Amino acid sequence: MNGETRELCLLTAAARSALKSGADLNYKMPKYVNSEKFVFLYENGEVVEKSAEKWFERLKLTGLEDIFMLLPVSARDREIHGFSNSSGGCIVCFYNSGKVTYFILKWKFDQNKRFWSIEYFENEWNNAPKEKPKFKDNTNEFKKVLSEIAQFAVKIDQPFWTGYFNKALDILENGLSDEGDEISELPEKNQRLSYAAEKADVFGGMGSWNESPPFYAEEKGLSDEYARLSNKLFVQIKLALLYSVNEF
Repeated sequence: MNGETRELCLLTAAARSALKSGADLNYKMPKYVNSEKFVFLYENGEVVEKSAEKWFERLKLTGLEDIFMLLPVSARDREIHGFSNSSGGCIVCFYNSGKVTYFILKWKFDQNKRFWSIEYFENEWNNAPKEKPKFKDNTNEFKKVLSEIAQFAVKIDQPFWTGYFNKALDILENGLSDEGDEISELPEKNQRLSYAAEKADVFGGMGSWNESPPFYAEEKGLSDEYARLSNKLFVQIKLALLYSVNEF
């Protein structure tokens, strides 16, 4: 999965869980990240917090009422999906004052330390919708496209990819049978969707579903079917993440 998207899922799920339970934020910075910085906007200037825990505490002090992750569900170019600063996602905060803000993130890589740093920047959402977002359980639609694209991979002589799609399908149908990177704050149903989305996310750069499969599909005159199924899968992955992280 795209690292930014994964980070947004982890932080949003932790914040939603802590906000609902009144507990402390249960969040661990990923091992490949060296530092995180959260920049708040105030009338008299910026305020910077240097940990997710401090970020969440400040959100609560300023009247945080609810928090969501938003992601675009389609991509103009799926080939950049695996690269940094390409997710287009954000974390949206609703306050009891009626104000709505959103945090966008920027990743930077330190070539010397071989670590990433992440910066979150708050923006005010002017003319934000009055209604909070709602997300639908897309399990059935997700299962359908996984089954279709698994069969398609065999059709274009790329059975290697079938294993990824069947693994995600098995998670949706039979549950979590192994220890993976599930998000512990989520209910079991939501974990299924989140983990299946991670397993099915084969989009990226070199060595991904974006590289060789389209050429094999073209050789068999199946380019349109490749594009159709890939687009459908991409959308269902994003819808699964939006539901799993935001609806609990």
